[in-house]
Amino acid sequence: MGSTLPPTLLFGYLSKADPTTPAFTVTGAGTISVKAGTEVAVGATPFYYPAATAVTMPSLAAGTDYAIYQCSDGSILADASFTAPSGYTTANSRQIGGFHYAPGGNAAALSKIAVAAGTAIGAQTVTANKWALYLLSINSAGAITVTPAAGNVAGYSTEALAIAALPTTPALQFLMGYITVLTASGLAWIAGTDALAGGSSGNPATTTNYYPNSGSGIGLTLARGSVDTAIANTAFTYVLGGNTTPAINPYSVWDIKFRPRCVDPRGMALVAGRFWCDIYLTNTATDANGSSRYGLAICSGGVPPKIPAAFGGNGSTAYGEFNWWDANEVVASVGKRLLTTAEFQIAAYGTTEESSCGSDPGTTGLQGGTYTSKWGLFQATGCYWVWGLDLGGPYSASSWTQSTGNRGQFFDMPNAVLLGGNFGNGPDSGSRASNWEYAASISGGNIGARGCADHIMIA
Repeated sequence: MGSTLPPTLLFGYLSKADPTTPAFTVTGAGTISVKAGTEVAVGATPFYYPAATAVTMPSLAAGTDYAIYQCSDGSILADASFTAPSGYTTANSRQIGGFHYAPGGNAAALSKIAVAAGTAIGAQTVTANKWALYLLSINSAGAITVTPAAGNVAGYSTEALAIAALPTTPALQFLMGYITVLTASGLAWIAGTDALAGGSSGNPATTTNYYPNSGSGIGLTLARGSVDTAIANTAFTYVLGGNTTPAINPYSVWDIKFRPRCVDPRGMALVAGRFWCDIYLTNTATDANGSSRYGLAICSGGVPPKIPAAFGGNGSTAYGEFNWWDANEVVASVGKRLLTTAEFQIAAYGTTEESSCGSDPGTTGLQGGTYTSKWGLFQATGCYWVWGLDLGGPYSASSWTQSTGNRGQFFDMPNAVLLGGNFGNGPDSGSRASNWEYAASISGGNIGARGCADHIMIA
């Protein structure tokens, strides 16, 4: 309980020791505290927290947003109601912030220790005077898999051809990189028996080149192992798309002076301290549900959303499709906008890369503990393409074209970008996946949207 020592409330009814961060800090999967130095008033009654103080929590339900209230009796508590907490009214409580209790955890950095001896390559004989390629990947438990290119036994006549045959990264694994091997002149090379170039076992390879995924695997390099037939790696960190343990998303925590620039902060996460993004894909009824909510039908060209009241909707009529203009209207109706390509790439960081979920998920939520970003965006990639804000790519024909829904025609309009990949895109999906092929007027059952808003931070 906060004391009633008279504070100096310089800014309305909430003052913080650090205005550049929210007034609360997550202390556990289901616990949160108000920070030391926070001052708040309910009506004319001030409360001051000289030390960090736990917020009283209800029984938490996964996929739910909670508001945090200061009450006139001195208690500070969380409640799923965004009007007043249970047992209180708007007269004796004040909403000062909130958070989202997510159905799974954010993508977190995983660590792999150095393997100096190296990971063994499975037995395989490569034809003399040919190239072979081996892809390395790692799962969330730290187990490394070596996948040979399909044509290794016959071999490839050039390294470029071997690289062109790079295998697909196994599902739900992180790509560590790959190596290429040139067999010795006139001698076949037996993987797991003959050394990589520079070694001495058996008939060593003439050349071994190492291509680590150093852009995403921080600190990662590959080399010949101390066991000269194996591939060594340095210690490195990587991300692989979240988990299935419900928890408060620490990036969803907001207060009335640290929040998204839209009417309703629910279901959003602060990305890289720069902007807020919807945690969930856009649903089919934003007037009723907001744009980011757990367990609802995902809007798409196959299941178009209801037309918002702000754009003439009557609460029941849906769009006939879901093109770029429609997507802009839907997110604008709740005070948001579509993500730019650069913003999307940042927001989706940490997702399960080069992978797709394989079938239409249908509803918003946790995708088996995968495809979650560092910031806690669910179904971030590999589930639905999402419309981006940017226009670019090949231009349309140099003539006036009517495909804007009878709201004017366009001339030489560029295409509209699609971001992230859909459930059927396989390894093409990822945080930097983008498709600039289609006009803004197209609509598809695998194209959805995700809203974002700018960040407000008041001193």
